[in-house]
Amino acid sequence: IPADLEILQNILGGVKPSTIIPNRSLTLLRLYPNCIEQKEPSKSLSHSLSEWSLVEQLSLFNHRILEADDLEQAQMLVRVWQVDVIVLDGSYLDDSTDYLQSLSQCSELASLPLITLDIKTTEAANQVDNLLVFPCLIPDNKQNVGQLWEVIQIAASSKS
Repeated sequence: IPADLEILQNILGGVKPSTIIPNRSLTLLRLYPNCIEQKEPSKSLSHSLSEWSLVEQLSLFNHRILEADDLEQAQMLVRVWQVDVIVLDGSYLDDSTDYLQSLSQCSELASLPLITLDIKTTEAANQVDNLLVFPCLIPDNKQNVGQLWEVIQIAASSKS
């Protein structure tokens, strides 16, 4: 590393951060419905936020991730915390459309941007009125926290 400050500034001046971090901290609500009822882990579980190590990355920047396994619990969390976006792990859903219809009837939840992680849930969400859907359809073998984070940022900024 050059000891001269001017040389160091010239070298580092061209380096751009790969992810732009917003000035305010974000609060995400992670929904993973019917999780407790499952006996075997789903292959789609690899899309879960913890698998993507997003929790660690977001906590470094003072972001918060709340988790709920049913809509009643989700509504309670939304009333208490100022949630910016919902991330739905639909891998456990038997009937995505029915679940998303129920979610759309909860005004506190339906008013928030919804990030979907799989094709089945995304298709169902796009057919339900009153939902603002942001798909993040990254194949299992191409998991990329940066891409998921970009979708989260776009969704959070749409709420403003």
